[in-house]
Amino acid sequence: MKYDTDLINHYDKNMELILLCDRLIPYVPWFLNTTQAQIQPCLLRGDFNGRNRSIDENDNLTMFDGPYEADMHTMTHKFIQSYFEAIGSFIDGYEMRFNLHNLVRRLNCIADVEHSLCRSNIFECLKQLLTYCGAWTSPLVRFPCGRKLPFDKINHPSDVNSKEKQAILVYGGSFCPIHLNHLAVIDFAANALESPLHNFEILDSYLCPSSSSWLGKKLAGKHLPDGHRDALLLLATEGTRWMVNRSYCSPDKLSQAILQECDDRFGKGFNISIIHICGIDAIENNTGILSTQYPLAVVDRP
Repeated sequence: MKYDTDLINHYDKNMELILLCDRLIPYVPWFLNTTQAQIQPCLLRGDFNGRNRSIDENDNLTMFDGPYEADMHTMTHKFIQSYFEAIGSFIDGYEMRFNLHNLVRRLNCIADVEHSLCRSNIFECLKQLLTYCGAWTSPLVRFPCGRKLPFDKINHPSDVNSKEKQAILVYGGSFCPIHLNHLAVIDFAANALESPLHNFEILDSYLCPSSSSWLGKKLAGKHLPDGHRDALLLLATEGTRWMVNRSYCSPDKLSQAILQECDDRFGKGFNISIIHICGIDAIENNTGILSTQYPLAVVDRP
């Protein structure tokens, strides 16, 4: 998936899976080696085909195949229970190894036939495996696969009926690629608005990357593929309180979607401000297309 251009370009679907698989790969030997001493030759399974038979140096027929668990996880619980009774006992940790084998089978469905229905199951499978091996301490993906506009990091206001000013920040830009100064701008704006001078409660902030069609005009085709830009945005915001709008819509459309979500979550009487952020260069270069519908925080960039 990582090196197939067609799969990479499904940036709203596959990139998060590719990044999570990258995170899991170093732990695969750990999953398999923890019980290696207990795995013994047992009842034959699999096909007798050219991929799992060979001849050794003495011209003896040799058979080899993956662990029996690799295929057995697709069987019914009753079958699995009977199988373990036949070979003597369960082997510790087999449930997680079943998850690992299931993950491979479902990833093949996407890689071979683009079977989209597998994605949510793959995401849950990856989450369980990464949690089990301790690699999910700071989740890389914070929303279900395929959902382009995440809301799960929006902090619940300390008091929905409070008279305090509450706001969500929207920072639009090309982010091609995102860099440390982008994060510094949004941090600076949030800190300034939360200071006693302005006294806002910032519920959350979104990076709102421009569409690839706009990048094509701005950078004359010399820009990152959407999938790669998407990966950099997800990695750069990991461990921060910021989220990435992956629908690649305008900041105005994003703001309307956020307000609708807040109405649904907190009720229509909830008072929320949407504040847009931009760097000083956006004022200089894009005055004619900057939104005037929402308050704008302009940050000088050193």
